[in-house]
Amino acid sequence: MKLLFIGMGSIGKRHLKNCLALGYSDAYIFSNSFADYTLILQERCFKDLHQALSAHIYDVVFINTPTSTHIDILNELVGTPHKCIYMEKPVSHSIEGINLETLSSFKKKDAMVVGYDLRFDPGLNKCIGWIEEGLIGKALAFNAFVGSYLPDWRPNIDYRQSMSAKKMSGGGVMLDLAHEFDYLYYLFGDVKRLSCFYQKTGALEIETEDVAHVIVEFKSGVSGALSLDYLQREYTRYCRVTGSEGSILWDYASNKVTLFKGNHVCEIFDYNHFSRDDRFNAILVSVLNRTFADKRLVGFDDALYSLNMILKAKQSSETNSVILF
Repeated sequence: MKLLFIGMGSIGKRHLKNCLALGYSDAYIFSNSFADYTLILQERCFKDLHQALSAHIYDVVFINTPTSTHIDILNELVGTPHKCIYMEKPVSHSIEGINLETLSSFKKKDAMVVGYDLRFDPGLNKCIGWIEEGLIGKALAFNAFVGSYLPDWRPNIDYRQSMSAKKMSGGGVMLDLAHEFDYLYYLFGDVKRLSCFYQKTGALEIETEDVAHVIVEFKSGVSGALSLDYLQREYTRYCRVTGSEGSILWDYASNKVTLFKGNHVCEIFDYNHFSRDDRFNAILVSVLNRTFADKRLVGFDDALYSLNMILKAKQSSETNSVILF
């Protein structure tokens, strides 16, 4: 199985390392720099994208570049014989340049996967299972939060020069933490309306938003609030789902899901044995084994939907309005 990795930033290196560990050694790289990377023979490294794409027919092409470059690279892949595209989330930082007719070949799940690997977290899937089993009755409301200190993300570089800090690169807390929008869509379905307030606090000296608060009502009748920030010194990530007969607290940061009935804890699902790399490996195995029936995999259309949620949230904040879907 031949694999091509476009982009060798931190996520590109992680995917390549994990694929090699899984036994997929027929790997090739397109990158502007290989100075700090020695896992692959130099003759498998390309500095010209067209040369890399024409050298082989790849089973999977990984797009690991900054968000703002995703669509340009995807357009380069239109009409090529490569079998599957794995693109890091989100699809893009805007809808400009996304030609749905041109990209129709990628709209099938078996032609493209977008890297929303959080869907492979055991805690999220336990939460979904308990909801589907009716253990909290009818789901009515949610409260979700994610916060992480941006300067700690990439300690070897100046965070103020990173993709996260730049509008043109597709940075900002909502695009960076797009997992939240995807998993809420995964849990509750289509959106009815939303509103948002975001801001640049100035605390981090970046040009993108570092705090955002989003209120969402889904067509399923569930509504709630999502807050995101780049400021939390202690990594925090959770979602509480409240139903007519109980509630569920999924605490991702502590790898624990708790089921409540009234004021009582009925069950605790602890998955501290599961690591972040386990999650990355789980989605890679599903893609590399071509198990595209796996409902946890996100195709182009679903990824475009969550991007639209983010863009409409930005629009809401910038126009002081509630946005209807």
